[in-house]
Amino acid sequence: MARTTDISPETFLRHKHTLLAHMSDFSAELERYTPRLLDAVREVEDSGIETMLDRVADVDGRPMMSVAPRREDWRRRWTRLRQWFVAEYPVEPKAVQLQSATRDAISGVIALLRQVTESRRTGVSRTTQLRHLAAWVAGAPDRPAANALMAAAFDLRSVRHLAGAHDDDDQISSRSTW
Repeated sequence: MARTTDISPETFLRHKHTLLAHMSDFSAELERYTPRLLDAVREVEDSGIETMLDRVADVDGRPMMSVAPRREDWRRRWTRLRQWFVAEYPVEPKAVQLQSATRDAISGVIALLRQVTESRRTGVSRTTQLRHLAAWVAGAPDRPAANALMAAAFDLRSVRHLAGAHDDDDQISSRSTW
């Protein structure tokens, strides 16, 4: 959706359920099948990968290649398939990386949904609000006014138990931490 010409909040809101359902289903299926596929890869390797590569190269129907290049091509394919499911320290399998990226993408879509609904509710995006606040702070007449504006905007107050001065300054060292 981000690469199409129609990038409107309405388009996003119209397709959000489909997008989130697809990504959630994809993540669930990946989580469900990854252990099974890892077991299958290990089972093939335990049964003898060299024998399998020889058999596959013999029945490969590419007439313009001899058996040795076909065998190397299948070995390369097997290596790539294996990388998806078998961990090679310190690199985790690509299936795990993909699942992590899918979770991050779901979080990103939810954050985008929050931004879109917030901007539709208020009519002004959070980014615009922060830009206006920054302009007001920059245009403040002096530093205390700018600090007061920021404190009011972000609900910052002094801490009560640290705000008062001690009666006897000599009793408390200035080098002591609070």
